[in-house]
Amino acid sequence: MTYRRTYDPANRDQVFATLRREILAARLKVTLDEQLGRQTSPTVKRLAGMKLPPIGRPYWQAADSQTDAGGPATARSRK
Repeated sequence: MTYRRTYDPANRDQVFATLRREILAARLKVTLDEQLGRQTSPTVKRLAGMKLPPIGRPYWQAADSQTDAGGPATARSRK
């Protein structure tokens, strides 16, 4: 089975969002495995132990900041 990337590796916010999701999913799996008496792989345990990356800007804010840099007027600049 081939893994298809669903994010742009050059986009830092997308990479961080994907990594956050994967870490949180690993933490959930570790918790469920403990409750159900199953063994968790060392890889999943290492991922669950990672520090969460910072939350990136939402996509609408990123697009909005680009228009403030000389693009069309935004709601904030019309005030």
